Amino acid sequence: MENEITTLVLRFRDLTTPPGGTIAAHREVIADRGFVWWGWWNKFGEKVPAELFQRLNTLAAGSELELYLFDSGQELVYRAACATIVWPQEGERMPSPDPAATPEYYRDQQYRAWFRFSRIDEEPLDPTLLNELTPVRVDEFFSSGESTYGDFYAKVIYSPAELRQQDRTIWFVRAAVTGDKRHEIRLLGAKKVAPSHFARDPIDAASSLLVWVSDPHFSEDHHAFPLKTDAAASELAGALERDLQRLGLSSVAGMVISGDLTWRATDEEFALASEFIRQTRSWSRLEPYQYVVVPGNHDLAFSESPDEKGRPVEVATDQARTAYEHFYRDTYFLDPNPYLSLGRRYLLARAIPVEVVGLNSSFLQQDAEMFQGHGFLGEDQLSDAATQMGWNDSREVVPFRIAVLHHHVVPVVHREPPVAGHVYSLVLDAGALLRWSARYRVSLILHGHMHQPAVTRLALPIQTGGRIRDWHRLTVAGMGSSGAARDLLGDVGRNVIGLLRFGQDSVDVSIQHIDPTRPAEPADEPVLAFTMPYAAPPQR
Repeated sequence: MENEITTLVLRFRDLTTPPGGTIAAHREVIADRGFVWWGWWNKFGEKVPAELFQRLNTLAAGSELELYLFDSGQELVYRAACATIVWPQEGERMPSPDPAATPEYYRDQQYRAWFRFSRIDEEPLDPTLLNELTPVRVDEFFSSGESTYGDFYAKVIYSPAELRQQDRTIWFVRAAVTGDKRHEIRLLGAKKVAPSHFARDPIDAASSLLVWVSDPHFSEDHHAFPLKTDAAASELAGALERDLQRLGLSSVAGMVISGDLTWRATDEEFALASEFIRQTRSWSRLEPYQYVVVPGNHDLAFSESPDEKGRPVEVATDQARTAYEHFYRDTYFLDPNPYLSLGRRYLLARAIPVEVVGLNSSFLQQDAEMFQGHGFLGEDQLSDAATQMGWNDSREVVPFRIAVLHHHVVPVVHREPPVAGHVYSLVLDAGALLRWSARYRVSLILHGHMHQPAVTRLALPIQTGGRIRDWHRLTVAGMGSSGAARDLLGDVGRNVIGLLRFGQDSVDVSIQHIDPTRPAEPADEPVLAFTMPYAAPPQR
């Protein structure tokens, strides 16, 4: 009901100013004059809801109305304080009530309504705060007399991306209440995507590129990139955007992050990881469910210093997962499953089916002086992932399948010394994972962990009645580190990212150098590159 509405969300975009310029220009006027006039840029088919605006003015008269400004270009939301709304007769436009209190770049233009703001916050809001707002239907707002966004009502605003896809400039909202729906709606082929660990419906993408990041180790002291871009160097998200553009890669279908997002698994470090995802979403236009993120051993806090692997385990497994679980919830808007696993389906370039499963290789129950950070998957997790993805051991043609985990599956470092209490890099049930991969036709395994790029090709037997009937060919690729400080890198001595480019017959995988100061060049040689033809189905 319209009488439930308590505020609104106004859409805008930096079309005539640099990014962030709209907010900055209006804040400058507020600093000078004490208030600013904001013009409402309406779309075709929208009209002034006079009766509702009048009611909001009444609410603002008692104490200024707190409303929200949505930057659809960068998917940022700002809070503002509105003293009043003014508008002319229906269908007409009017100049600013006070041009001197209007940013210069549009003070002479006319609009259907003007909002007087006494405050606009400088910093954007945490986007999850949108989950506290629920849109309300206002048919009067539309020239047709009827809203076409019925599915978005009685449901919380899921994300800035959900707002961006709607072709409107104002949302009229109330506070969310118990009983409001909390799923995502995505207007892609009229599909609605509800939060799910293992998505059944494919993500239909025009791009054929998956970007792979691993071991960024976001922290104040063990991260190689600045935490804020400045004139001298770019933060990791900005460097990634810059390099993709210079390599001529203008669109992305998804991103894989294979663990060790943090160094000490603190809330502050996970906030940096969340900011990285927010920034990459801003320029890539990816939705949360286009990311496949798995935890690494640094992401689970088994002691006060999880980066020191020699320390005894001081925190129980369930408690050690808490910070990562909060990060997962903030990223995907639902609580993780017991395994911290997930799966995605993609339809790349509108035609190439790819399935990706993310596995938690830090699933081992940790015990003091025994298992601090060792890698382990467990048969239950592997079985559950296959079931959730609907996989079986049919020998029919299947999509290209990828498994992502953090720990190594085959040796990467040349030699690991036999030291008592030492944490070894190889996942303890690597053999079980390889058998599982052969059974379910997984063609590529991606991992991180030891900050050293590597690739290995294996041929695994497919047996029937005790006899080998065919061989399943599998590639295991290790990333290296996308963000660890220089003294933590392996022999490669460089930070790297991975690019998976899918064609009609094969996928090209390349691991590329990334640097906070030196942009990538198209002529740069990759650190490691290989091509994988799509496998034919095995013989029966």
